[in-house]
Amino acid sequence: MKIAHFIAQFYPYVGGAEICVHNVCRTLTDEGHKAVVITTTPEPETPPNLNYDIVYLWNRTSGMLKKAPMIGKVYLHRELAKLQKKYSFDLWQVTAGYPLGIHAIDFFRKNNIPCILRCCGEDIQKFPQIGYGYRLDDKIDELAKLAYPKYDGLVALTPTVKKEYNELGIPDEKIEII
Repeated sequence: MKIAHFIAQFYPYVGGAEICVHNVCRTLTDEGHKAVVITTTPEPETPPNLNYDIVYLWNRTSGMLKKAPMIGKVYLHRELAKLQKKYSFDLWQVTAGYPLGIHAIDFFRKNNIPCILRCCGEDIQKFPQIGYGYRLDDKIDELAKLAYPKYDGLVALTPTVKKEYNELGIPDEKIEII
């Protein structure tokens, strides 16, 4: 299989989501699959020596999707189309629902490309008492309610993330807890 892993931040930045994507890509490649990370992180001067490819999109992509979503979405879909044509991915996994997942889903649906979403925290969870979560913004919450259910599958890191997916109308059979 050829699998794209779309994540806003990646090498040289390191955090939990980045380590997870790295480990998944390394394992998939070791098992004979083609894994490619697509990120909006600025390209480092010295690329890492890994057993999978990293494609660096324009590093202002996420910001543009937040500040000028219509223009950002046109740019994003154009770039996703180029990558899909080049690699013929069988599956896309998007790590983080906002802003990438919200704005990429229509491209996947329009082109009948299987896709899964893995929300990591503030893109799905809401804790108003501490001001945590993008979905505290009513506009982003509405976008998530429209976009997240369109994914073929969703990955939940915890039962509380699964509960948030359920509250968006996503049925249990589309959710996998890891």
